[in-house]
Amino acid sequence: MKLFKGYIPFLQVLTITFFTGTVSFFLFSIFIFGYSFFDPYLNSLFIMDTEGMPRIAPPMLVFFEGSGVSIIVGLITMIYSEKFSDKETG
Repeated sequence: MKLFKGYIPFLQVLTITFFTGTVSFFLFSIFIFGYSFFDPYLNSLFIMDTEGMPRIAPPMLVFFEGSGVSIIVGLITMIYSEKFSDKETG
């Protein structure tokens, strides 16, 4: 850390943000899939309204959308971390 004067390199920021977002949405999709077995309202709203698709499709959709958002947020954070390390911001 002393090498970069207290700032994290931009590629490391992208990796940390993407990994954290992907893991959190993976755990959230597992929670939704498991909770749909216990809550009849969620099951009828989220799982059973998708006729012709497997039961795992809605949680997988949540996971892939969350991973896409994590990539976008990671790229935005990477740009800001580079600006902070170059002292371009006020």
